[in-house]
Amino acid sequence: MSKSLRVLRLAKIKSLKKIKFEVKPSKLADKPEKIGTVDIKSIPQPPDCILENVQYQEQVRREAKKLQKTMNHMQAEVKRLNDFPKVKDYPDDMM
Repeated sequence: MSKSLRVLRLAKIKSLKKIKFEVKPSKLADKPEKIGTVDIKSIPQPPDCILENVQYQEQVRREAKKLQKTMNHMQAEVKRLNDFPKVKDYPDDMM
């Protein structure tokens, strides 16, 4: 970096330090009685269909967990059965 560019960057940094940021008070600060109070009726309640949807999702999740457990048991059983020697593994004279 050339010296002139470095001087320009330093001058820019020094000029930025002179800028003061003005903080404007919020609109609620004018009305302190509004701060900290919430009207319960003003909070929007989710419609019944959303609540039913959540219950349905929980039910599906429980069913999926049961199916996953059953599938794991079945896979373990298949693996156990696959570990048995096959009929073709025995010579003919043993049968």
